[in-house]
Amino acid sequence: MDQGFFIKDYPQINSYEELWAKARKSPFKYPGAYKRIRNILLEQVEQDKGYRIRTDIDGFAEFKNLTPASYYLVGTAPIGKIGAVWNIPIRLNTGYNKTSLTLANTNWRE
Repeated sequence: MDQGFFIKDYPQINSYEELWAKARKSPFKYPGAYKRIRNILLEQVEQDKGYRIRTDIDGFAEFKNLTPASYYLVGTAPIGKIGAVWNIPIRLNTGYNKTSLTLANTNWRE
């Protein structure tokens, strides 16, 4: 992630995923961190280095106009005590694709 934003500045945090979840849950404990992470991800989208897709209440989303290829699915959800973060590789094929985000395939959760 970097871009002048360093995990070492948060001594009790071990990863950006942990920081993202904790900053989402308790923004007052990590001032500006959630917004910085969100802005870094949105900058990637603006530079055509990523795509933003939002899910509905049931977690369903459509990947429209994406070329079949390998991608990383990055996201967070306020589940559990603090939250969960995913940063998982996926392969989109032509036609219907299904990916499940579960607690078992998170990069960080608590």
